[in-house]
Amino acid sequence: MNNEKEPDADLFCDSFVPREEDLALDAPADLPDMPDLEVNATLGEVTENGDSATAIVTVAVGANGEVIKGDYRLAITKENGDWKICGLEVGNFEIPGLGG
Repeated sequence: MNNEKEPDADLFCDSFVPREEDLALDAPADLPDMPDLEVNATLGEVTENGDSATAIVTVAVGANGEVIKGDYRLAITKENGDWKICGLEVGNFEIPGLGG
């Protein structure tokens, strides 16, 4: 079953257009079968200041009893009356066996 879907362009600022290669989800044919993944995202602190805001999103991806957990900081701006993602910064990650 293929659950891949293109991100909604309406979610992003005109100035923040993700590159196609950053969004490509196709794995090379020579990779072994990937385990089923469980992905959870939790919205954390949101700070609004006029027409801009930041939001922390914690993402946890689990497979085979291991979980990789990390934070993303989203830069959000009100554009034409709608809130849109204008930037993304990767924060700390916790990877089993490697520390955080």
